[in-house]
Formats: sequence, C-alpha cells, structure tokens
Amino acid sequence: VSVNRIIDDEDGDSATGTKPVYTPADGWAQGATCRACAVDASLIDPSQVYDGTWHATTGGTAERTITVSFTGVSVNVFFVIARPTPSTVATTNLTFTLDPDQGADAEVTTLEQFPSLVDGQPAYSSRMFGVTGLANRAHTLVIRSAGPTNTLYAFDYVQY
Repeated sequence: VSVNRIIDDEDGDSATGTKPVYTPADGWAQGATCRACAVDASLIDPSQVYDGTWHATTGGTAERTITVSFTGVSVNVFFVIARPTPSTVATTNLTFTLDPDQGADAEVTTLEQFPSLVDGQPAYSSRMFGVTGLANRAHTLVIRSAGPTNTLYAFDYVQY
C-alpha cells in the first residue's frame, strides 16, 4: 500500500520528525517573519500554505540550500510562487539534485525556471519538482537557489 508523507518546512517529516536542513542557517527565515526577504510576508496568506508556515530567503551571492532525507519511491517539492514586485524578479530558479552522494550515478539532476504570476496573486502549493519510479530506499534531495540576488524563494513542503 502506497502512503504519501509530508516533510513540512517547519515541522519536518510527518513520519520520522526529521527536519529540513537550511544552509546557511542564517540565510533562511520563517516566511512570516522574514525581514530580509524581497517580498512583504503579508502578501502570502498563511491559511493557504501547508501547516501555515513556509521558509523564505532571497537569492544572493552565497548559495542557499535545503536538504531533505526520505525513504520512498517518489518525491514532489512544493513552493509558494510570490508575485513579482519592483524589487523582485519574475522567475524562481532552483536546482534539484537527488542522491548527490551517488556521484555520477545520481538519479536526477535538473534546473528549472518558473515564471512568477503576473496577475498579482501568489500561487500556493506550486509543484516545482517531481520524480517517480525511485528505488524504495533512503534518498537525499538537495534544493539549491540558482537565481539573482533579488529572487524570492518560499519553500512550503515535500511530499514523498
């Protein structure tokens, strides 16, 4: 029987309690209180995100990463795509690397660019990455920001 589990940005894995690792730690903040982010947190409705929380950062010269670990046969990653503002760009650039410890045998590495909304409303539960057909074993997924300094990243949750 297949079961979907969630790794929440704040509360972690619904089965194991393991939390995402944010690097650098001082480069990420709980979205509702992110003072250094390129978008006003009041533009994101907490009732529309999983468990009312999201982690946010604004792209910069230092790489920002989220690392999650899970055991399963599929994985999907969800972000909030916030509306562009005069100080933010209209794309979210992320690199996803699944099982980086496998070196050349890493199962998935991809770079995606997604346009932000132009109608002014955030897009909640935006699936940014997904893969199925994985071996049923432990996996590590590393999500890297790959955008310019004024790109907002608002991570919500991983489903596996």
